Amino acid sequence: LPVLTLFWIGVVRRTNEYGLTEPRVYLVVCGGLMTLCVLLFLSQRTGRYLWVCLAAWVSFAALAYVSFLEPERIAVQSQTQRAERVAERLGRLGGDGRLLLTPMPLADTVYKKEYRKLYESLDYIRRDSAAFARFGVKDLDDLAAIFPEAMRDYVRWGYDWSCVDTCVDTNIIELEAPVNVRFEVNAEYPHYYTNLRNWYNDHSYDVSNDTLRLFLGEECAVYRISCRDLLERQLERSGFDPAEACEPAPEQLLRLLDYRDDRCRILFENIKLERTDSAVVIQGMAINAVLMR
Repeated sequence: LPVLTLFWIGVVRRTNEYGLTEPRVYLVVCGGLMTLCVLLFLSQRTGRYLWVCLAAWVSFAALAYVSFLEPERIAVQSQTQRAERVAERLGRLGGDGRLLLTPMPLADTVYKKEYRKLYESLDYIRRDSAAFARFGVKDLDDLAAIFPEAMRDYVRWGYDWSCVDTCVDTNIIELEAPVNVRFEVNAEYPHYYTNLRNWYNDHSYDVSNDTLRLFLGEECAVYRISCRDLLERQLERSGFDPAEACEPAPEQLLRLLDYRDDRCRILFENIKLERTDSAVVIQGMAINAVLMR
């Protein structure tokens, strides 16, 4: 019962904040069946599978065959009510129920989250042309045109793409091989493997649990090394100190991407490092080629 209570609190909060959608209608129905199941089986006398099956059959039959209970219709009505509430709070709803499409003052940018909610609801309502037409908007581009350019991407997509070039995480270090880079290859490692991919069931290589495993077409790993040991070796070999500099020198970069030991040599396309509170760790990597003895 406590878990069931938490479930309904979550459902009510989600639907109140974002309105109903078609999947959420089914969520409510399945949650109702689950609640019925729990209540029925609290008593051994009333707990019968027949009642549960009958309730499920009636519920889904009603959703399928009763027109005003169609999930899509219920969802559109919910999103319409949500859009009207948000538009009224923003002062964008006219007396005839149509949206006011006057350009938005820069002072209103503090309400960008509310405008995002309005855009989301209208985007959902578009599947019902009659309901969408009530707002007096021919296309969502008409609504997007009223926003300042700096805010338009957030309202449309929920993300400010202008931050992509300006927001830099200083704790991430990208080690990327230069274009057309050439590593010196000799006969010291006679077996050469390329076109390696870190895909499921590809049998090339795998990085998991802080360990790099090379399969090279075999079912079992033919070579493995701890990512921590690999990083320590490469930092020592290159002389690069990630605590002091964000980017290595060109010579250091080539050494960092060229791993060698007594058994194999690994040429990396890239290595992504992350500074944590305690150490620098490898967050990801891509391998260009492997040479084995």
